[in-house]
Formats: sequence, structure tokens, C-alpha cells
Amino acid sequence: MTGHLLVCGVGAGMERSLAEIHEADLRTTVVTSEPAAAAAAGAGQVVHAYPRDLRAVRAALADVDLGRVDGVLSLGYENPPVVAALTAELGGHGISPDVARACTIKDERIRLLEAAGVRVPRFRTAASHADGVRAVAELGCPAVVKPVDLTSSIGVRHVRSSAEADEAVQAALAVSPAGRVVVEEYLEGTEHTVEGLHQHGRFVVTGLSDRNYSEKHRFPPHFFENGDTLPSRLAPDVRAAVLAACRRAVEALELDPAVWHCDVLVTVGGEVVLLEVAGRMSGARFGTELVPLSTGVGLLADAVRIALGETVATTPEPPLLGRPVLLRYLPAPAGRVVAVGELPDVRDDWRVYDLFWEQRPVVGEVRHPFRSGKDVMAGVITTAATVEAAEQAAAEVLSAIDVRTAGHDQRAPGPRRREGAAR
Repeated sequence: MTGHLLVCGVGAGMERSLAEIHEADLRTTVVTSEPAAAAAAGAGQVVHAYPRDLRAVRAALADVDLGRVDGVLSLGYENPPVVAALTAELGGHGISPDVARACTIKDERIRLLEAAGVRVPRFRTAASHADGVRAVAELGCPAVVKPVDLTSSIGVRHVRSSAEADEAVQAALAVSPAGRVVVEEYLEGTEHTVEGLHQHGRFVVTGLSDRNYSEKHRFPPHFFENGDTLPSRLAPDVRAAVLAACRRAVEALELDPAVWHCDVLVTVGGEVVLLEVAGRMSGARFGTELVPLSTGVGLLADAVRIALGETVATTPEPPLLGRPVLLRYLPAPAGRVVAVGELPDVRDDWRVYDLFWEQRPVVGEVRHPFRSGKDVMAGVITTAATVEAAEQAAAEVLSAIDVRTAGHDQRAPGPRRREGAAR
């Protein structure tokens, strides 16, 4: 691969992959709101701008010697509309701006999927507080209220009774740039991350995990999404149904050529429901590190090839089952931070692939109670002979992180052991 690649947006912790791109004989320009992290990771030219603001990105790029651009992509960052617009303006290959918008704005995406016969949660949309409360009443409780245009579970609430609808709708509307919310039925089941590519009609799945929701309701009414577990424990027939549903969704949204990511729920009754579909690779280092660590096959190189307009080589289907690998997070404790210790030294622990600060607390700051995925302070990636052993390693390491608030020891406990039957 050769040429000039514009990386617009870098997901949390995914700066590590910039060096891999840079070493592939590619010239890189990276647009990010965290320029120091990108520069430290070995990126090429670094441009400071908010990657979800197209006008800000355009203005920032106008001030640099950009030259010819051969492709544009994001590294697990939720800004496909910006990437698609830059691709159309500067060069490269990928989905159109219309397709990018349709797979990013939740209510537009759900309508398209439903029209194509893809099973999605029953839903209503609302652009006012009264309509949102009415939508909850129509769907019934429990329900989920979401802003149509945000990620990381920002503004998402679990509505367990009609008494909670008023506050949930108000909170979601307040943070939605578009001023709209989606109200969905709440479904019980297991959830899964699926990722792959779609080029010239060729549909390939490169990664499949079980999302860790063992502590999903730890911070009600918010959802605690605590990482992924590989390999998936789905039974072969259920796994096949999940992959078939993802293919229908990707084709319905016309994600070609594209890398794609789906969040899927398998209900207690075995029904496969599409929750999210995105025209980008997953964040949280999923396809760039977690999947390669488990199966030896990553998505990054092919994502770059698609952006550059190169045909991805036809090879045997990537393995979806590999060695146990998991990612777990530690939520930040609420209150005034009075002490922050160093991360434990794990250099001699072969089970730990990486231990990192997601948001290192600062002494003196006041942290609010957990509300979304933006409120985790540390994470760990572990691997072992069994999932249970990897879980134990993660729990040990995260519980050793010393962050104290409100003048007393308030170490947030590590993740509990995964619950229930195989997922």
C-alpha cells in the first residue's frame, strides 16, 4: 500500500494503530482533538480539530500543506458523515455522504432497517418532550430512551416505569444536537459485537464477541457497558443467524465499499435483533487489537485498502473463534478526588496485554456519578487459557488501582465474574 491517507478521528486508545499505518509505506495526516497523543504514537502530520465538526476539520486542513489525498478513514471514531464528505471532496473510496448519514443517525437507520425487513426493537421517535413521554407510554415499560445522534451511551437511560419517562426524555433531548430522541422497547438477552468488511458485494466477517453486560444495571438508570469477551460463546446455529442478520443490515444500508460494525442482541427467546449498525470499524481497539490477539486476523490493513480503493484479497474466511481475550473497564468513583496512585506494574504478568488510563483522575477534581461510557477511568486487556482465568486476571489488576475520593478509600471494585449461561 502506498499513498497519502487522511485519518480523521481516532477512537480512545486507538492511537497505537497509527504507528502500524505509518509503517506501511503510507504518508499520513491525522485529524484529532488529541494531537499530543497522536504525535506520541508515531503519526505523520497531525492536525488539531474536532473530528465530528466538518467545518472545523475543513478549516484546520486549509492551514496545512495537505497535497493529494488518496483515502480517508476514521480509526474507530463515530464520524462517518465527516469521513464520507472528506472522501468526496479530497479523494479516496468509501460510502457516500447520504449512506454515511443514514447509518449514523439512529432514527433514520432504524427506519431503513425496518423497511428492509431487518428485526429492530419496536420504536418511536420524538422531537419534543411531550412526544417523547407519549412514546414511552405507547411502547410501555421497560423502555430505552436515546438521543438520535450521540455515542458511548451518552444520554441513554433505562426507563423502568412511567414515572421515570419525564426525566429520561428531558435529559436525552438536552444533549442531542439534533433535538430528537428514539424510544425503544427494552429487550432482555445477550449482546454481541460483530465487525467485518463489504466490498464489491463480498461480505466478510472478521470479528465476533460477547459484550460484557454482567453489571449492566450497576448504575441505574444508566447502562454500564463493560467491554468485550472473545471468543463468543454463541451456539453455532445462533452464531449463523447473527451473521446472516448482520449481512441483511449491511446490505440494506448499502455499506459497500466499507468496513462495518454491528451491535446485535439475541433475545431470551432466541430472536436476533439489530441494535446498531455503523459504517466504520469498531472502537475500543476491537478489530485492531482484541480480535488479532484472539484469532491472529485484524481489520486495519483491509480498512486502509478499502479507503485507498484497493481490492481486498480473496482469502479464506477469517476464524471467529480463537484464544480467550477480554477488555474490561473500571468506572470512575464519584466525589472529590483526594489521591490517585500509579497503575500497577504488570510487566511480568503474561496475562495482561495492556493496562491503561482511559481518563486519569486529577486530585482536586469533583467527579459526577457514572452516566455513560465516558465515565470510565481505566481499562485492561487480558488473555489466558480460559475466559474465566482472563476474567480473574482483569479483576485482580483493576481492583489494585488506587483512586480515593471524598477523603476516604473508595476503590472501585473490579468486574465481577461473568454471569449465567454461555452467550
